[in-house]
Amino acid sequence: MSGPESKPGPLPPLKSDPAFYGLLSTQFLGAFNDNVFKQLVLFTCVMTLEAGGDDRSGFAQAVFAAPILFLSGFAGWLSDRLPKRGLIVASKVGELLVMLAGLATYLAFAGPSPSLVTTLLIVLAFMGVQTAFFGPPKYGVLPEMFRESDLPRVTGLVQMTTFVAIVLGMLVTGVATEFLAADGGLWKVSVIAVGISVAGIATAFRLRNPPTADPNLAFEWSSLGIHRDLWPLLRTDATVRNVLIVQSFFWLIAAWVQVLSTPLGMRQLGVGEALTGVLFSTVAIGIAVGSLLAGRLSGGRVRFGIVRAGTWLMVAALGTLAALGETGIGGSAGAVTCAGCLFFAGVGAGMFAIPLGVLLQARPPKSLKGRMIGAMNVGNWTGIILGGLLYQAVEPLVRDTATYSRLFAPLAIALIPIALFYRPSDVTLGRDENDEVADEPSPTREEPAAVTSPQAAGRP
Repeated sequence: MSGPESKPGPLPPLKSDPAFYGLLSTQFLGAFNDNVFKQLVLFTCVMTLEAGGDDRSGFAQAVFAAPILFLSGFAGWLSDRLPKRGLIVASKVGELLVMLAGLATYLAFAGPSPSLVTTLLIVLAFMGVQTAFFGPPKYGVLPEMFRESDLPRVTGLVQMTTFVAIVLGMLVTGVATEFLAADGGLWKVSVIAVGISVAGIATAFRLRNPPTADPNLAFEWSSLGIHRDLWPLLRTDATVRNVLIVQSFFWLIAAWVQVLSTPLGMRQLGVGEALTGVLFSTVAIGIAVGSLLAGRLSGGRVRFGIVRAGTWLMVAALGTLAALGETGIGGSAGAVTCAGCLFFAGVGAGMFAIPLGVLLQARPPKSLKGRMIGAMNVGNWTGIILGGLLYQAVEPLVRDTATYSRLFAPLAIALIPIALFYRPSDVTLGRDENDEVADEPSPTREEPAAVTSPQAAGRP
C-alpha cells in the first residue's frame, strides 16, 4: 500500500510537482468530508433541541476530539516508525468505513431524535480515531516531501485548501439539510460523504513516498502521549514549548466559535440551515484568505508579527460580534452583518495559525517530526475538548433568551493577553531552495539544525 520509498535527491518546484497536487487534493477531500459529516451532526443536535430534547453540540465536539487527544501521540510514533504515505492511504480507507457507518445510522432512524444523536456521537468518535491517525503523517510528511524554504507557502496553501473545503462542506450541508431533512432524508446528505471518501483514497496514491524517518523506532509507553525523546527539545527550546501552549489555547477558542455559530444562526438570528451554513462558511473563507496572506508574507521566515496582527484582528471581530447581539439585529440582515465579522475573525485566525504551524514542522530534527506533530495534536485537541465542554457549560445561560452572540465576548477578552505579551523573535528557516534532501542531525542534539537564526536555542 505504501509503495517504494523515494530516494533523496533534488526536489521539483511546487508548480510541476504531482505529489504537491496530490497532497492538496487529498487534504481538500478529507476536510470537505469531515465538515459535511460534523456539520450534519451539529444540525441534527439543534433539530433535536427544537423537538424538545437537549442540545448536545458541545458534547459532539468533545466526543470527536477525545480520540484524537488520546491517540495522536501513538499516531505520531507510527508516522516516524512506518512509511507516512502508507499511513495516509490507510487512514483514508478508514474514513470511508466511518462514512458508511454514518450513512447506515441515518438510514436506521426516521428523523432527529435523542437516540439518533447518541448513535451519531459514537460514529463521530470513530471519525475522531480516523482523524488522529491522519494528522501526524499528513503534516509530518511536508518537510520530507518539499523544500524547507517552501514550507510557509505549502502550509499556507494546504490551510487555504482546507478552509475552501470547509466553505463548500458547510454550504453543501446547509443547503442539502434544509431541503432534504423532511421525511428522514438526512441519509441523502450522508451519501455525499461516502462518495468523497472514495475519491480521497484515489488522490492519496499520488503522494511521494519519502524514506521512513526511523524504521527501528521502538515502542514506549510515552509514545501514547508526548514521547520522551521530545522532552529535551521542549525543555531547552522555549519557542517550541510556548508555540504548543499558545496554539492549544487558540484551538479552544476555534472550537467554541464553531459550535456557537450553529445556534447563533438557527436560534438567535432565526435563519434556516442553509443560511446558517453560509454564516459559518464565512469564517472558513476568512481563514483561507488569512492563511494564504500569512504564507506569502512569511517568505523564508517564521514571522511572529503576523501572529500578533492576527490576534488583534480576532479580538476586534469577536468583540464586535458580541456588541452586535445587544442591538437585537436578526434575520437575513443580521446574518450578513455577523458573517462579515466572522470573515475578519477568520482572516485573523489564518494569520495566527500559519506561522505557529510552520515552526512546529520545521524546528524539530527529521527523526522527531512525526512525534512533534503528534504532540501538537495532543495540545490542539485538548484545547478543542475544553472549548466544547466550556461551551456546553455556559450555553444554558443564554438558552432562554437565545442571545448566543454574548458568548463571543469572553473569547475576545481571553485573546488580549496574547496580543499584548506574546512576542517571540522571528525564526529563519534553514534549507535553501536549491538544496537536496539531506539527513537531519541526530535527535539527541538539543538545538535543531534546521533553524539557522540567532534564536536557534529557543529563546523568545
